[in-house]
Amino acid sequence: MNQNLLAYLKSWYVQLFFWLLLLDFFTKQWAAMTAINETVIDGFFYLTYSRNTGAAWSILAGNQWLLALISLTVGTTLLFYYLKQFTAFNVWNHLAINLFLAGTWGNFIDRAFYQEGVIDFLSFHFGDYIFPTFNVADSVLTIGVIILIIFSVFERPTK
Repeated sequence: MNQNLLAYLKSWYVQLFFWLLLLDFFTKQWAAMTAINETVIDGFFYLTYSRNTGAAWSILAGNQWLLALISLTVGTTLLFYYLKQFTAFNVWNHLAINLFLAGTWGNFIDRAFYQEGVIDFLSFHFGDYIFPTFNVADSVLTIGVIILIIFSVFERPTK
């Protein structure tokens, strides 16, 4: 087995991945079981249970299996691409990949097992604008992508 892959599987990064996956799963289950609809900070932050049958901003709504396949394919492809391209991994590479994968696979689980769509429950309002409701998986995926973009600009692949 590739030494990079073996070291990766034994790292705290993989533990972080599983903890985030569990956090996402249990918060979604809590939101669904309680059908939460609570004000946390009036006029700004709400816990509002909803289902999204699409991707971000309901893109491709109603295509659960297509979105599940895309999530699984993109997540796995990214993992193997980075493990192959970058041998001198730093904390940021590992963190970004595991955040991205935890988010991607967290939503993949919803899409694969629930035809009603991904469970969302975090809702922010900015004046009259209501940001699309999201979940823990969406949050960690977004943070992972931002870190990957920032550090991909500065790091060169190994040959």
